[in-house]
Amino acid sequence: MSKQLSFIAATALILSCSSWLPDRSRLPGNISWLIGTWEQQTTRGKVYEQWLQDGDSTLSGKSFALKGKDTMVFESIRLRREGDDWFYIPQVKDQNGGQPVRFRATRLSATEMVFENPEHDFPQVITYRRNGKDALIAEVSGIAKGETRKVTFPMKKLMAE
Repeated sequence: MSKQLSFIAATALILSCSSWLPDRSRLPGNISWLIGTWEQQTTRGKVYEQWLQDGDSTLSGKSFALKGKDTMVFESIRLRREGDDWFYIPQVKDQNGGQPVRFRATRLSATEMVFENPEHDFPQVITYRRNGKDALIAEVSGIAKGETRKVTFPMKKLMAE
C-alpha cells in the first residue's frame, strides 16, 4: 500500500472513530468548563465534585469524599437537556425519599449556570460561577424555615476529564 493511501486510510479511521465521541459543541454556552474534578477544602477534610460528559446532551456528576480507600458518595447529579430546556437533577440518598429533584436552567453561559426549582424546600436555586480557568464557586440558596439562606462552596479544579 502506498504511503498516500495509508495516510488516507488512517485519516478515515480517525474521523470515523471521532464520531463516537460526545460533541462538546452541542453543550450550551460552552458549559463544558464544568467537566473535570473539583476540590473543596472543608473543616472536616476535602470534598470533591466530578463531572463527566455522558453523550451529547448530558453531564454526569457526583460529590464525594475519600476516607482511606473508600469513596463516600454524597450526591449523584445529571445535567441534562430535555427538548429546549436544561435540567440539573441531583439525587441524595437521605433526602427527598432518595428521589431525584429537578431544577430548570434559567441561565447558562461560559461563566455561570443558574438552576431553579421554586417548589423545592431548600435550596430553590443552585448556581455555579466560574472564577478563572481553574476555580468555581457553587452556591445553594433560597428560603428555609422562613429565612433566606445561602451556602457557598469554593472549589479548585484538579484535572480535566
